[in-house]
Amino acid sequence: MIYDIIRIFGALLIFVHHYWKTIMGLYDHFWCDFLAVVGIAIFFALSGRFSYLKRQTTEVSRWLLRRWIKIFSFYIPIVWTLILINRIFVLKYSNWFDDILLALGLGLLAENPVYSAPWFITVVLGIYLVSALSSLIKSKISLGVDNK
Repeated sequence: MIYDIIRIFGALLIFVHHYWKTIMGLYDHFWCDFLAVVGIAIFFALSGRFSYLKRQTTEVSRWLLRRWIKIFSFYIPIVWTLILINRIFVLKYSNWFDDILLALGLGLLAENPVYSAPWFITVVLGIYLVSALSSLIKSKISLGVDNK
């Protein structure tokens, strides 16, 4: 319960950051960026904690597949539509390689992505991958210890 409240607080800080930047025009304001950093850290940490707790009850590959499906079932149609609209109307210059990276959820690695907001998808996918790999390594180590 308390973690949900703190996670909501983190999301609220991110919302306030975006509000200040887009509506109020505070682009280079220290407190605006500080709210974003704190909100993102809180939100990622607690979301990762909840995801980790759920993962402990399921097989790693199954957990990773469910996480991937949950993210990309919403992400892919939206981002591919944005890329297509940009290709038709040329709202912002982008190359095909950047579009492919963005479509795969790797927009953080793109040099000039059409839509830069999904940078967090790259971060989340990285966190999930590291979490899955660490779990596999931990299980291999514990199997090695148990066999002695």
